[in-house]
Amino acid sequence: MTGKMVLDPRDRGGAAQPLLIARSLKKYFPVKRGLFGRSSYLHAVDDISFSIGKCETIGVVGESGCGKSTLARVLLDLLHRDSGELIFDGEAVGGLGGLSHRDFCKSAQMVFQDSYASLNPRLSIEETLTFGPVFHGMKRGEAKDRARGLLNMVGLEPRRYAGAYPHELSGGQRQRVNIARALSLNPRLLVMDEPVSALDKSVEAQVLNLLIDLRQRMALTYLFISHDLNVVRFMSDRVIVMYLGQIVEFGPAQSVFSQAKHPYTQGLLASRLSNNPDERIESAPLNGDPPSPIDPAHGCRFASRCPHVEDVCRTRTPSLPDMTSAESHGVACHLSDLGSGHSKAIQ
Repeated sequence: MTGKMVLDPRDRGGAAQPLLIARSLKKYFPVKRGLFGRSSYLHAVDDISFSIGKCETIGVVGESGCGKSTLARVLLDLLHRDSGELIFDGEAVGGLGGLSHRDFCKSAQMVFQDSYASLNPRLSIEETLTFGPVFHGMKRGEAKDRARGLLNMVGLEPRRYAGAYPHELSGGQRQRVNIARALSLNPRLLVMDEPVSALDKSVEAQVLNLLIDLRQRMALTYLFISHDLNVVRFMSDRVIVMYLGQIVEFGPAQSVFSQAKHPYTQGLLASRLSNNPDERIESAPLNGDPPSPIDPAHGCRFASRCPHVEDVCRTRTPSLPDMTSAESHGVACHLSDLGSGHSKAIQ
């Protein structure tokens, strides 16, 4: 779904420089367990690196609990990362001399899954849309004009909806308000965590088409998280596949969906339901449950569920190759590494 690159006056490094670079991000949550309260750590995001190009959409897929939502919050600095580095258009985020959290918030915003819980029920839609700009120094009159312009942009008539409250709107209308709120500070990056999963299919299609239109009109960059593989394929230029806090496959959407290399990705794709009643899934493509993310063992984290598992999978952790270009298709699997020692390894 790559759109035409639009020159952004805020662009500091040119079109070839990624908008966001994530390097070795880690986020662990302490967990007390055992009779004497021994401290362990839940590895929610475990050494993740990738980059997002300007005006690109990257989709993130994986089972519930794989760390997608935590990654989104770490990327937006809503959760403090334990280690790693974020670089936004060539400038480090946080730290001494880096881009402040306040300034980063103007350039990167989030659209949450729950359209009702993410809105303040005591604020009208207009008050919701003016809150952020006023907080960041915009005059209230100017903020109101901008709020009404944003409502028009997302397909909501200002005279009808500006004075309404969240409970008076449908789920699709509330999600449009959330998108408008995310755009109120004129950001360059939107991180969307399951933005259409709570909507019915007809409304979902309208919101997806709206997002595509906004991306082209406003030169936006998206990180799009969803459990719906068909939606991710429709929206994304490239796809990240996550499993138990790590990236196991990463590449162009067309390549990942047509030539998946990791057994986990292959299982996810095989789990998609068909509209044809004659194409039934006779057996579960993925067997078993993911192991605990608390202090995971060495080796491949998919080993306990993989049909191709060998001793090397249990003892040595596969590495994800560097993604040197937008066309790179990488996989963290011993099957795709000729030097791994796996008997079925292929290039």
